[in-house]
Amino acid sequence: MIFMSDHGMSLPFAKVNCYVQSTKTPLIIRWPKVIKSGMADNEHMISTVDLMPTILEAVEVKTSASFDGRSFLPLLLGKTQTGWDAVYTQFNHIHGRTPYPMRSIITRDYSYIFNPWSNGKRSYRAAPMAGLTFKAMQKAAEKDPQIKARVDHLVKRSLEEFYDLKKDPDSLNNILGSKDKDSNYDKEITNLREKLLKWMVEFKDPVLDAYKNRHSPEYLKFYGRIHCQGES
Repeated sequence: MIFMSDHGMSLPFAKVNCYVQSTKTPLIIRWPKVIKSGMADNEHMISTVDLMPTILEAVEVKTSASFDGRSFLPLLLGKTQTGWDAVYTQFNHIHGRTPYPMRSIITRDYSYIFNPWSNGKRSYRAAPMAGLTFKAMQKAAEKDPQIKARVDHLVKRSLEEFYDLKKDPDSLNNILGSKDKDSNYDKEITNLREKLLKWMVEFKDPVLDAYKNRHSPEYLKFYGRIHCQGES
């Protein structure tokens, strides 16, 4: 038996986003006499795209079909397996209407997010903004600069975001959004950028060209006119 969960209520920075809080869900698998009772794995990073190949291997069904994910059956059997140090997430459209392309790579310690739709003018509009929580945040932002900064960030974002999940598990401090970026993170930022690029190339991501040209305001303006709505 496989037990999974949705993300619950559509709160600000949850759902329709690529933050850890938007994508992380519990996964419980029960397989009597095969999976050791009470075993927990807090080390390996897996995604729902890995479920199909895992299930097929578990029931010994061979197929020539290709999958975006891969089997993590050895982990369920208590064995070791390499290559489970990151997950990749993506978001494109809200009900097929307004495009807000986002991509991210998340490890146990860090997360990097790419938002090619964000140019300081376009505004994010989605379900998390329609509830009472966001309205309360807007009200509180009138007197609280810190909350106002959060509201502004939710609406406008920035082209790139990077978070130290060890120190900042709620993704509140965008290190790449700071005027005085801490150079101690340069190695980790470069590493995640390169891994995300490799993933986008492998899966022929339609956002790939925007990512390659993320340092070109002219290209991003062109990309925005073609792929995003709102002001460019």
